[in-house]
Amino acid sequence: MPDWAIAVAVIVGTLLGAGIAEFRHWVERKERYQVITFEKRLEAHQQAFGLCLKVSFLCEEALKNSSEYPKEFADAVSKAMEWWGNNCLYLDEDSREAMLDALEGVTDIVAKQDESSITDYHKSVSKKVAKALARIVEGVGAKYIPEIEKLESLKRR
Repeated sequence: MPDWAIAVAVIVGTLLGAGIAEFRHWVERKERYQVITFEKRLEAHQQAFGLCLKVSFLCEEALKNSSEYPKEFADAVSKAMEWWGNNCLYLDEDSREAMLDALEGVTDIVAKQDESSITDYHKSVSKKVAKALARIVEGVGAKYIPEIEKLESLKRR
């Protein structure tokens, strides 16, 4: 075998080895990030679910009891929007988008409460809130739950 072929083989082997090592470190960092953020992500999804559920309940109650939405409803929507702004990055992408879509729709209900078509609009927004609740539940799915073995090994480091 010519000397240049041996040199090329050594260089390729070195690059391949370095690439594999870098990939392994990248995977470990990704797993560590998932473990570190898991509890915060779970907490954020739980809080988002609770806020959407409260807004949904208040929306239904307001529609049943009167044509005007009470201050408590506007306060709950405002609190949910503020929470979303401060915590949305902990939610997965689908949950984040669905919750924002629902909250924007609910905010519009308050603005349109004097219109006669509020009932039809409310039904549309109720579907958005239900979708947000479903997406939030899916958002804490198994792909975000670190495996027990990974959790234990990463905690020992």
